[in-house]
Amino acid sequence: MARIRRLHLSLIVVLVLVALVGVLAALPGLLLNQATLKPPVEAAMRRALGRDLVLGGPVHVRLLPSPSITAEDVSLANRAGGSPGPMVHLQSLVAHIAWGGLFSRRVDVTRLELDRPEILLEIDADGAGNWQFAPVPANVAPPPPTQGASNGPGGAGFSVVLQELDIANGHIAWRDPKTGRDLALDVPSLAVRQPTPEAPMAVAGTLRVAEHDITLTAQTGPIARLSQAGGAPWPVQLAVSSQGATFAAQGSVADPVLATGLDLALTAVAPSLDRLAPFWPGAALPAWGPVQASTHLQIAQPGGPIALHGISLTTPGGNVSGDLTVTPGAHPALSGSLAADRLVLASLRDLLPRKAPPSAATPAPAPAPAAAPGWGGMIPDTPLDFAPLRAADANLALHVGALVLPGGQVNGLDAHLVLAAGKLGIHPITAKIGDAPLMAGLDIDATANPPAMALTLQGNGLRLETLLALAGQSPGVTGAADLDVRLKGAGETPHAMAGTLDGVVGLGVANGVIDAGSGLGAVFGLLQQAGLPPAGEAVKLQKTDLRCLAVHADLANGTARLGTILFDTPLAELDGGGTAQLGAETLALDLHGLLRVGGAGVMVPLRVGGTFRAPRAAVVGPGPGGRGITALLGALAPQATPDCAPALAAALGRPAPPAGENPPPATSRKPPNLGDVLRGLMQH
Repeated sequence: MARIRRLHLSLIVVLVLVALVGVLAALPGLLLNQATLKPPVEAAMRRALGRDLVLGGPVHVRLLPSPSITAEDVSLANRAGGSPGPMVHLQSLVAHIAWGGLFSRRVDVTRLELDRPEILLEIDADGAGNWQFAPVPANVAPPPPTQGASNGPGGAGFSVVLQELDIANGHIAWRDPKTGRDLALDVPSLAVRQPTPEAPMAVAGTLRVAEHDITLTAQTGPIARLSQAGGAPWPVQLAVSSQGATFAAQGSVADPVLATGLDLALTAVAPSLDRLAPFWPGAALPAWGPVQASTHLQIAQPGGPIALHGISLTTPGGNVSGDLTVTPGAHPALSGSLAADRLVLASLRDLLPRKAPPSAATPAPAPAPAAAPGWGGMIPDTPLDFAPLRAADANLALHVGALVLPGGQVNGLDAHLVLAAGKLGIHPITAKIGDAPLMAGLDIDATANPPAMALTLQGNGLRLETLLALAGQSPGVTGAADLDVRLKGAGETPHAMAGTLDGVVGLGVANGVIDAGSGLGAVFGLLQQAGLPPAGEAVKLQKTDLRCLAVHADLANGTARLGTILFDTPLAELDGGGTAQLGAETLALDLHGLLRVGGAGVMVPLRVGGTFRAPRAAVVGPGPGGRGITALLGALAPQATPDCAPALAAALGRPAPPAGENPPPATSRKPPNLGDVLRGLMQH
């Protein structure tokens, strides 16, 4: 949007300056002699702009019935240090001039026709545009002409008034060395009208970007104001449309040459986001809409804060409102607040623009950093990009009334984000998942070596399926979860950070449901490795009740000591403890595994080793898969149903419930029928 506005203002500035070629009409003694006509015109323009104007082709003059001048092959030099070649080149221009003004030392250009103008607009490393000219003061000699330019007497003392400007088959190039991007804009037709010097200027025409036609209409203040410092604000009324999408701006510009002192009301409407492609070159936008946006833009001083008041964004994924202030500079800053009554995450994922394939003019982005060679673990070892945290500051308050996820809904989400001097803090983060409160916080120090992170996540009675959806995981487990996560670590990659983690992780889930793809299959797999294949009905089962899941781990320097592990379903149970090395991703767990076979429970001691990606389980001792009727009968002894309450309390670091408050005592399962067990085992 800002780029389109700069192009619009800069285009007008350049065209007005080209119109000054009409000053040659102020030299009536030279009009009939081309040899003496060109040098004074070029010299006058050199003094007026501080640049060379070269009239490379013939100049034709007609005096009757009114003066007109035709010039071919006209070039205006670029600024010193700019790109090679001219800033402006015209195949031809025709200027129609009124007689009356010449007697008042005024050049009234009633109509200026430009054919095939080619205009290059660019900014330097300091952000200065090549459309900013430096006229030569009257008491200073003009700079010497460059090769191909002539010198001669000046034409000072005449003013120029342009009433009508017509452009045909023009081309504008925008170049920004900071981003390395070029923007091409064709101008099939453009008409500028200003009946009197004090009258508003009207602009209408057709532009073309990447084969998309854009219709432009505008009304602004007098064109003479473009070359005057100070003065009253320059009114602006702009309307742009393309493929059903519209953009409008209305307000004023205090300094139209520098495009500062802006006070504009902006609105944009698109039936689908992909209709905005002409206004967002280089992005492949999805077919997603309708989209409406509006805000009030204010820029008080050159290089000063950019204020966006009364932001309103309406999309299929929800509505957003708020106020933002952007402070540009070498270390930019963003502050303000944003709020939404309801956001649908699945829909908002399509809002993000997809990157278009790089064109010949757009360099391809650098490839993403590769993971450490040879690493095949589950925790990614790809370097994290902390540079953006060191490049800017931010202070944002965020509120979402309802965040709709695939597995549930988060209500009353509030967060306060502060980024200062490379240190990010998001806390507190508060929300409700169902009726259960969630509190979280995140700190990242991108200035540390290696970068450091701290995370807290706490809540009681949280819907586990919603938590998994927040983490981008398939909600294959449901149930009420109590959560206590307090972690600190440091590293350049997730894997390196995991290998340094200190803190506590506690999880307790009761009365849930688990499907085969979210842990149940993994448990059956471990028991199969130990020689205990499940019964036929268990193999075919897709989900089952999750009586309880309790895990507690104390972490120190990447080593997790699991003091509590309990997984209890009607088909299988695991309980025990052990250690997990997060850096090496290795397991050393001592568990008791119970599998129901033929309607009976068979308990065996297991040792689980291997890696996170490929765990290995083996029976400790003979077990039912070993030899000996004694071992088999021992495994067939009655097994008590585990009591979840103490394990759930231990997982969250809470004291065990008093004896009087315990649920009914654990019950013993009846001894299994040996024939049923043998038949169940023989089936596999």
